[in-house]
Amino acid sequence: MAGVIAVLGAGAIGARLGGRMTAAGTDVWLLDGWSAHVAAMRDHGLLIDGAQPEERIRVNAMHLSEIGRLPGPVDVAFLAVKSYDTAHVVEHLRPYLAADGVVVSVQNGMNEEVIARIVGAECTIGAVTRLSGDLIGPGHVRALRASAPFSIGELDGRITPRLQRIAALMSPASPAEPTDDIWGKLWTKLVLNCTVNPACALSGLTVDLALGHPVARRVLFGVCREAVDVAAALGVRLRSVAGLDVALLGTRDPAQRPKAEEHADAEARSSRGVYPSMLQDLRKGRPTEIEYLNGYLVRRAEEVGVRTLVNAALVRMVKEVESGRRPIAVANIDELAREVGIAEAAR
Repeated sequence: MAGVIAVLGAGAIGARLGGRMTAAGTDVWLLDGWSAHVAAMRDHGLLIDGAQPEERIRVNAMHLSEIGRLPGPVDVAFLAVKSYDTAHVVEHLRPYLAADGVVVSVQNGMNEEVIARIVGAECTIGAVTRLSGDLIGPGHVRALRASAPFSIGELDGRITPRLQRIAALMSPASPAEPTDDIWGKLWTKLVLNCTVNPACALSGLTVDLALGHPVARRVLFGVCREAVDVAAALGVRLRSVAGLDVALLGTRDPAQRPKAEEHADAEARSSRGVYPSMLQDLRKGRPTEIEYLNGYLVRRAEEVGVRTLVNAALVRMVKEVESGRRPIAVANIDELAREVGIAEAAR
């Protein structure tokens, strides 16, 4: 890969990815739409701290509007923008993508279909990660959890030489594993995001505190059960993500409940102090990705006749917080539980 490697969207995840690849000796360009962030990275480098040793990395940074100034066509574009910006940013990238270039989505949501419609499925690769971070300020990213493996895959399931080369590129940020079932991995991540992200956003709780709150825990299980039902109706085989079995969390088999509870406890222990991106967005007054997570799930459920009462309620309530009509509060979880008939379970 002799051409340009770029990260489009140098927020918490994009900056961690691009910064670590740069530190490993790869020539990477970080492009972002926040001018102050770009200026800070240019002038002082990228500071990454938190759940990894503090490191200041000198990076190539430019504003997204300057993409035409890149030193050549883009061979690999890692897309790390919010889901609602996907189409706009990929359209902006398209004239600068090499003839055999590829866009690798390292986003939340199911954006691969959108990307493929613009640049073609043959130029689209999906990726799943559990990297977690927060953009603290211009040029400063905080890792909220230690690195967890990426899964990356071609949309048609082939394990190609370019897939293996891109996996090697990404590995300084986190081990990257080629997969022949990226759709199963993407759906698994979608189910996990739908389960955790909005409940934390509504309540203001970190992942571990949400899982430790009796009512929130029942709500999380309810969200996951609906999501697993939708995946099953669509014929999607859910996988494990970093050892977490989301299908088990969403089980309707009473005999499996003790194992599900153990899994939830393990997830809480591994997610201490982690506040998901949707809560970060609400606190910063930014739009959320709720329509691309639980909203997407609800729309797909309608196609196959699956009821998603809990997910639909979450979508509505998160939008109310977004619009300023509802505060972030733990009481929101209690209200939602009453609305959808989820009772507190004694533990």
